[in-house]
Amino acid sequence: MSALMKSQLDAIARGFQPLLAAKCWALSLGKKPWDYDRGHALTWSDPDLFLNFWEATDQLYDRKTHGAGLGIFLGEGNRLACIDLDGALNEEGNPVTEVVKRILHGSITLTETSVSGRGLHLFFEVPEGTEPFHLREGISGKDGDFFTHKRFIRLTGNVYGERDYPIRYLPPNHVEYLRENFGKVPAALPEVKPFTGHVSGRSLADRLTAAGIPFRCAHVSPQPFHLEHGGIIEVIETECPNIKQHTTDASPYARFVRCADGLITGRCFHGHCDPEILRAAGTSLTGMLSDKIRDSSKVEKIFQLLKECEGLGMPPIHGDRVNELGADGVLDVCDQFLGRFRQEATP
Repeated sequence: MSALMKSQLDAIARGFQPLLAAKCWALSLGKKPWDYDRGHALTWSDPDLFLNFWEATDQLYDRKTHGAGLGIFLGEGNRLACIDLDGALNEEGNPVTEVVKRILHGSITLTETSVSGRGLHLFFEVPEGTEPFHLREGISGKDGDFFTHKRFIRLTGNVYGERDYPIRYLPPNHVEYLRENFGKVPAALPEVKPFTGHVSGRSLADRLTAAGIPFRCAHVSPQPFHLEHGGIIEVIETECPNIKQHTTDASPYARFVRCADGLITGRCFHGHCDPEILRAAGTSLTGMLSDKIRDSSKVEKIFQLLKECEGLGMPPIHGDRVNELGADGVLDVCDQFLGRFRQEATP
């Protein structure tokens, strides 16, 4: 006798219809993939023992497979991914946090409750090579992960929600959004060598390394705006200078791009930070990442003042000068410029 009823198998067949013939299925013993003919667990080194859906379900009604479950291998003959949220539901079957609600409402994809009835499995199709990641603590009652390969998911056929949605395709930018907003921040950023191109002495990486500020290098596709300034020569991610405005469920990172002509643009991953403020700092942005400025509570005011002053024609205050002046010094320079500007504008 199978652990699954016919209605549950029917739900699985509807949800995974494009994969019924793929060799990525297996019976399970508990949550482990299991070969009942040979009496041992299956691993990723046994792809020749994987079954298609019909072969697996035929075995479910054999006496030797009494109590067996059914599951699927992610990334084996498919491009499946799964958001696994342990402890995501309370005893009434409702989401335990607002973040779980956000993920559910924004996903609109095939979603099952787990074997325990308290977890959720959200299935997606993703581009080949998509990397898995851990979800940030506190999203659900227990752990959470975004799995893309080398993972076996036992299925229940217990669809969560008002209807059984088809498996949704998740494009790369949506995967990146999930990673940035819900992914676990690494305890320590990986060590990255400073940029050593033709402007290495003035690169962001050099300045951050000298200041002892953790960062990591990144890659972004150049936009027409970047190409107008000679193209991208450096991209780094570090803690946003305006992190005090972030909520607890937001990524703490901001990304800074340096172009060949020295122009620097910035983008924060959190909605409370105005991207225009980061961009408007222009060549002064490097200095905003110095220890003096980062530890100051005046970061937002400095960005706003620089935006206003540079828009009125004040020459940019470059990184070395910002480091020398500190937060209060930059504010004084901006205030003096505004004072002179107002005097000259007065008839």
